[in-house]
Amino acid sequence: MKPNILLLVIDSFRSDKFYGSEKTSITPNIDKLLDNGVYFPQTISSAPSSIPAISSILTGLFPFKSLQLENEIFNLRQDLPTMIGFLQKDGYFTTATVPNILNLMNIKHIFNEIESYDDQLTLYDGIGETILKKLENINQSKPWLFYLHLNDIHGQAIFHKDFIHPDFDNKNLGQNQYERMISLMDRWIGQFLEKINLEDTLIILTADHGSDVASFDDEMEALSRSAKEKLVVEKNSIIKTGQKITSRLPKVFKPLRRSLSKKYKAKRSAVIEKQINPEIEKIESTQKDPYKKRLLKNLLKSATLPFDERFRIPLLFSGFGINSPKIISKQIRSVDIFPTLLSLLNYQNDFQIHGKNLNFLSDDSNSEELAYIESYKNVQEGISKNLVGIRTSKFKYFRNKDDSTIDVHLFDLQKDPLELHNIVNENPLIVSEMEFSLTKIQDSI
Repeated sequence: MKPNILLLVIDSFRSDKFYGSEKTSITPNIDKLLDNGVYFPQTISSAPSSIPAISSILTGLFPFKSLQLENEIFNLRQDLPTMIGFLQKDGYFTTATVPNILNLMNIKHIFNEIESYDDQLTLYDGIGETILKKLENINQSKPWLFYLHLNDIHGQAIFHKDFIHPDFDNKNLGQNQYERMISLMDRWIGQFLEKINLEDTLIILTADHGSDVASFDDEMEALSRSAKEKLVVEKNSIIKTGQKITSRLPKVFKPLRRSLSKKYKAKRSAVIEKQINPEIEKIESTQKDPYKKRLLKNLLKSATLPFDERFRIPLLFSGFGINSPKIISKQIRSVDIFPTLLSLLNYQNDFQIHGKNLNFLSDDSNSEELAYIESYKNVQEGISKNLVGIRTSKFKYFRNKDDSTIDVHLFDLQKDPLELHNIVNENPLIVSEMEFSLTKIQDSI
């Protein structure tokens, strides 16, 4: 029997807000899946932005192998096998409902059908009803794979349109707006699950990356809202406007189009940075907590730095074939989802990929793989640094992508889980070992 597959990706869902002592949201429907599934709380995403992170989930490869740069946008490589394409060839009907941002990565060709929606919409803006109707109809096509990408807690985790749920300020549903949005999202997930037969459906619930706002308190939320309101130019408008301008020129002017696009984006980025700087200075002068200060500054800058708040994500397998619920605390990676799915479905994995089968249905589940991380963004623009690194359950090491002597950081994750104390100067041997492992992964495949 070929099971149906629901790949549920909840954008910006952080592992410690999915399960554990730091979770304050009310999620009976997610909890039910968790109680009957296999959960990995130490899952590390390959990147802190949607496009590179999703490319790793779909291909089992780190972004430097799964993406190619086209017109300053990172696209999924067309020559790579994906979990979607593989299952489609084996008779699966493949469909997706995703936010518009993922259209930039050129994934339409790997699905039988794909629908996209405004990135600013939540399930309460009509998306939930659309998904319910799709789930009612999809059961007529078996077996199926449905990639569902929810955007409710993306960004500042707020209602962007006219609708605001009356429970959004109810602190019984969570200590901050991020966790309250999770509680409200869970109600829709419960309705989705009612349309699915869990006996013949495998659910893979994960995220593309984590979130800074997951740790915000009331003061930080107010500071963030105030600063965002003062920013005149939205980051995504730079991309959209630049594309419109250059797309109107004939193809023969491709070099000119590229030059104009770069100049336009550089100019607009400078405007944004000029607007941000006073807000950054305000945070520096008023915020004393170094962790909170980092979170606020990163959010305003749209920085994609390799700290755990953006890289630790949930990964849960539940439903078909999962008969022994457990929590496995070893470190694993988002690139491991693809080969693990193949194993669960009894397919032979002949792909040359970075991911490994998690093998959680057997007793051989103790080994830990190195997690490669990179500060990829969705597009090649902005003011974020490009950093690469390696993470184990004990240490995290990262540095400048092009120069191993610049921006070098090493953190003891067990003693310093918030990554506030750079110990690179005191540990040259560990740095050397981590650099060797980093280079080895970059040279692989």
